[in-house]
Amino acid sequence: MAGAAQPFRVLSVPTARLDLADGTGAITVLPGQAVTLRVSLSGQGPWSFALTDGTRVQNILTTPYELTVSPAKPTVYRVAAVSGPCGSGAATGEVLVNVNENPAPALSLKAPAGGYKICTGTPFQLVFAATGKFNTGNGFVAQVADTSGNWQNISGAAVPASPITTRLPYGITPGKTYRLRLLSTSPVLATDSVPLLVAEQTTTVLRNDTIRIDEGKPADLQIDFTGTAPYFVLMTDGTYENGILKSPHTIRVSPRNPTGYGITSAGGACGVGPFSGRAFVRVNIPPSVITTGDLSKRTICAGAEITVPYTTTGRFYANNKWVVQVADTSGKFVSVATTVKDGVIKSVIAPAYLRDTLNAVRMRVVSTSPPVNGSETTINVLALNVALATVVGEGTVRPGQTAKVRVAFKNGLPPWSFTTADGTQVTGTFLNPYVLTVAPVITTEYTIPTLSSACGRGLASGKAVVTVDRN
Repeated sequence: MAGAAQPFRVLSVPTARLDLADGTGAITVLPGQAVTLRVSLSGQGPWSFALTDGTRVQNILTTPYELTVSPAKPTVYRVAAVSGPCGSGAATGEVLVNVNENPAPALSLKAPAGGYKICTGTPFQLVFAATGKFNTGNGFVAQVADTSGNWQNISGAAVPASPITTRLPYGITPGKTYRLRLLSTSPVLATDSVPLLVAEQTTTVLRNDTIRIDEGKPADLQIDFTGTAPYFVLMTDGTYENGILKSPHTIRVSPRNPTGYGITSAGGACGVGPFSGRAFVRVNIPPSVITTGDLSKRTICAGAEITVPYTTTGRFYANNKWVVQVADTSGKFVSVATTVKDGVIKSVIAPAYLRDTLNAVRMRVVSTSPPVNGSETTINVLALNVALATVVGEGTVRPGQTAKVRVAFKNGLPPWSFTTADGTQVTGTFLNPYVLTVAPVITTEYTIPTLSSACGRGLASGKAVVTVDRN
């Protein structure tokens, strides 16, 4: 009887191939120079392998695998053995590393693009590459050519290796471009020369000036630089700019108040330098003015809260308060209850006096900081409970016919509401006069016992008599 079939996987035997990272098999280097070897592995990992120089690498999962060698003499590298989970495998390829044990000396200066920009008296470094075989006792010195093309040492005693730390000699002229090179002493070799700009310390001057501007407008301050760019400047108000390449330079400021300006720090390629100068910006601050909105066509009831329109120009301070005022019987303005929210002013207009049923009350908006009286306006204020209604009408009708009763209103603020003696109710009418249609079944006298308007209760007078003729 056969057992059940079971799946299984066949694993490949490992292989290894040796070459250089660029795929070639030979390279020539200087003694001690590093060379990268590449081992390409196949089959089932992890892999372990050994090179013919004794190098061993154990249990790696990465392919290709790179390693570095630094032979002192010509060497041939091969993979001596490779193994994995399926045992040992085959290896191919070899790399020949030729070592030039007596290379010609070579010298190069690693200068920044465009050459050097160095400040007088400031130490700086020269980085260079020296390859090949130099004589015992060799050293390296830095040289600069003067304006006549004569070279002179600027680094003192020769140093054995990169870098050289040095500084420019005294007497060199700032702002000029010289030539710089590196020299070996044994054998005597010189690098190509590169430009050397002698950077000049920056002097910064804020032009003495007095500028007058309107509130909210900018002012331009002029600054002069001498020395080597790029420049920077920090003003006394905290304004900072750097990367400035031209002189004169304009700095724009927008002060809210008259302000004096100076320089806190300034300089250029050689750091902070001397600075001077003062400028003053005068700000034309317009006078503070309040214009109270026109309310002369507005009629309200005494004690009503209204929104008071207003506009302003000029400056008002954070602690300012807005107040509405009305004139009393003597003409003196007195403050009334005022609320302000989100810039909207509301006030209750309730004068202690009301000379007539309809009064033209003088009012204005004022401020406390600064203290400013706004322009005046008037508002029509109706006394409370002043609505009047007069009932008129007379006629004779047959049963089932209708008649008209006329109600005329005076004073008060519409809408008017009233109730007639027979119980008829009229609510919120703006009609004046109001004509009431009635159909009495018997002779009826019409009066208004209750009357009200927006200003409260009122008084009614008069009557209308409708006679019903049954003959």
